[in-house]
Amino acid sequence: MNPDRFRHFREIRSDLLARFSRSLIESVFLTALIVLVELAAESLFDAGTGMRWPHLIGLFLSIAAFFLLRQRGLQERFKAEWGQGMTAERRKKLSTLDELTRLPNRYELENHLPQMAALSQRLHKIMPMIVIDIERLREINLAMGMTAGDQTLLAAAKRLKKGLRASDVFARVAGDQFAVVTLCDETDQIMFLLNKLNQLFKQSLQVQGMDIDIDVSFGVAIYPTQCAQTEDLISSAYEALYRARKQKETFGFFDTAFARLGQERIQLFSALKRAIGAKELDLYYQPQFELQGGKICSAEALIRWKDKKTGVVRSPAEFVSMTERTHLLRPFTEMVLEKAIHQLSIWKQWPDFSIAVNLSAGILLDRSFAAFLQGKLTLYGVQASRLTLEVTESMLMLQPERCRQTLCDLKALGCELSLDDFGTGYTSLAYLQSLPVEELKIDRSFVVRLEDRKTVSILRKVIELSHEIKVRTVAEGVETLEQKELLASWGCCVGQGFLVSPAIPAAEFQARFL
Repeated sequence: MNPDRFRHFREIRSDLLARFSRSLIESVFLTALIVLVELAAESLFDAGTGMRWPHLIGLFLSIAAFFLLRQRGLQERFKAEWGQGMTAERRKKLSTLDELTRLPNRYELENHLPQMAALSQRLHKIMPMIVIDIERLREINLAMGMTAGDQTLLAAAKRLKKGLRASDVFARVAGDQFAVVTLCDETDQIMFLLNKLNQLFKQSLQVQGMDIDIDVSFGVAIYPTQCAQTEDLISSAYEALYRARKQKETFGFFDTAFARLGQERIQLFSALKRAIGAKELDLYYQPQFELQGGKICSAEALIRWKDKKTGVVRSPAEFVSMTERTHLLRPFTEMVLEKAIHQLSIWKQWPDFSIAVNLSAGILLDRSFAAFLQGKLTLYGVQASRLTLEVTESMLMLQPERCRQTLCDLKALGCELSLDDFGTGYTSLAYLQSLPVEELKIDRSFVVRLEDRKTVSILRKVIELSHEIKVRTVAEGVETLEQKELLASWGCCVGQGFLVSPAIPAAEFQARFL
């Protein structure tokens, strides 16, 4: 072969390399392609016969392949660079999100814990870490396939999220395990959340057109009361979960003392919820009497609960506070009011007799409460003036304006309003005058210390104040004749206490006082 014959190919190669030599890898690639073209062209010529048509076609194809491969190389390099960018972005997402559920993963949860801990300290709240184990997932995978297992996890995650607030952190921390981090004021709220999440799985999940029953187990560790460091929270919650599994219980707690308390509170919550739904709680009535003449003019309704399942008589202090911190407050209050209004309808032959019922702060924040009350009064045909609604002084100071608006709505119905435990809170005279109340209830702590000169001075000032703003006064805790006479001499209107009677059932009350 004559090397001069292919000098022009070498010139082309040099020109191309000079033009495209942007990297060592690309230069090597182009050099290899040009050598391929040279070999193809060299085969077209024969010293004796000259160029042949098949060889000409081969040369054309080789040149076309060269340019196609050049273009393909650029495309591949672009795709590779673009793909590397997407891989980095995807890697970043996968480092914080679970690919199946799109929830934060364990690493993201751990990164978020210091912020949550700082917030809990600033707000003076506790921060529980709750690890939730979805049981029977392996059985579902074996029986129905991995796709069904994935769908079960998605359905479980969706249902768990229903029981959470927007501020709660919810993550998938392992194959069949989720975790929740939240902020609570006290341990009762943790019990409520656990029971709520557990109740969500009493109904089957819908997977591939079938009803799938699963169970859940919970492990709980609390910052900072049980774990001073956030790094220990997840491992402590897992230890609690392991303990629950070992003991075949639904709930496990890192602290054994808290575990015992937690189980008791959860059992109490479940029993109370059932009792409210079945209207098993009873109202007892303590008489209120005129201090001047002794006439029984009204009664305060006090809740009593004898657990029909266990026979245990529960103290109101044991369960009323639980309703105030959970979603049981509204059904509990509605049940108590309906029982009281129904009793007033039974005692309709005493139209001047009234019943007082205590209200909790959460109810006053619900503007729809007045409409409910009006419906019950209409249903039983009871005049609103026969119902006295008691609210505590300290309760009103939580959200004074919103509470005042609800009180005005209740007053518009015709109900009597009473300010309970007066003197124990921080109500100013200016705010008191803006409230539509007809009654002040003097706290028992004043009445039992009538031998103290300061107490007597404060008590007399309260009674004088009530006369000035034209509201009647009711003294709680009247137990002796001396107390009754002193209060009457100072102008107190009504008394209530063991001097006349403790709270008693409605039938006994009617037989003794009506």
